[in-house]
Amino acid sequence: MTDADCERDLVMCRDRSAPAALQCLDQIRKRQKAIDISGEVARVQRLLEERNNPFHGHEDIDKFLLAHGPSTYGVEARFQFLAFVGGTLQGKTQKAMSLYGTAKTKKLSCGPCPRGVLPSLGDVDSKELMAIVFDEIRTDQVLTFRELFQANQYVQTLGTS
Repeated sequence: MTDADCERDLVMCRDRSAPAALQCLDQIRKRQKAIDISGEVARVQRLLEERNNPFHGHEDIDKFLLAHGPSTYGVEARFQFLAFVGGTLQGKTQKAMSLYGTAKTKKLSCGPCPRGVLPSLGDVDSKELMAIVFDEIRTDQVLTFRELFQANQYVQTLGTS
């Protein structure tokens, strides 16, 4: 049954619960659209990753990856974070996303956030991810949330609204 057929049958049946069922149908359509979009994004990302040339290594990045490996988990109290700085179109975001792979890395766009504010971390699942890329982050954001970026052992309270 198509969505249109379902909607038509709900309207034609004149049942009291039809308006609620139509709302449910709209929610299902929106969720299906979101699923379709995320699938298309993943497909395009895979295609682009296949075309990418490998990045050059760097000793600072190697040290960072070693410092954030399993051997330091639960051993170190704080960590340094890695920042890629440079002009536009130099591949900073792509390089950052490549360190742990797109499946294990969450990219958050910080540029549109007001001064001293970060994007929501509410949907970040630390069991599934190994890294967060704070794309277009500004100095004021890093300084405001330096304990978060140092990954210390204490729970961080970011926003309460």
